[in-house]
Amino acid sequence: MTGKKKLKSRAGFTLAETLMAVAILLLVSGIVAAGIPAAKNAYEKVILASNAEVLLSTAESSLRDELGTAWKVKARCGGGVTYFSADTGTRTELYVESGRIKVKEYVAASGTDILFRTGEMTNKALETSRELVFTESQNELYVTCISIEVNPTSNAVEVTGLGVAKTGISGDLVTPRSFSIPVFSKEPINLNGD
Repeated sequence: MTGKKKLKSRAGFTLAETLMAVAILLLVSGIVAAGIPAAKNAYEKVILASNAEVLLSTAESSLRDELGTAWKVKARCGGGVTYFSADTGTRTELYVESGRIKVKEYVAASGTDILFRTGEMTNKALETSRELVFTESQNELYVTCISIEVNPTSNAVEVTGLGVAKTGISGDLVTPRSFSIPVFSKEPINLNGD
């Protein structure tokens, strides 16, 4: 009789309890598995927005540095500005083309760059075009801009609609910014391009 009592007093799980625990475990696993792609997408969106904000801040800072120390700032025919760069000492044009900010620098001509035309000697200005380095290749981000114009009344350059977009996605990833850059210039800003 003591053997029967020992068998009955042993505690354990019934088949129904075991099946219920397995069902609950499968349900929780399914919920977690379904949430992983959503969490990954949310994480990628946060990282993309963060990278876009850093890129935009870098672009704004670079424009402020470049134009804030420029001299002889003038309006560029067709939009944009022309000035002498404090960094390179060259005549530079900064303009927007197809939503991208472009820079064209005119480097001083050397003695080998003289052209002869109808008996006249003419210096040939070497020009180099480049896009300001406002891209992030890993996420295919690039800076967009609506316009860069001279404001003669405030002696400043107005940058309108500076934003960040992603290749293959329409629209800006961050709210576009518009701001004014006071210009350090030894002579007043001239809209005539003289």
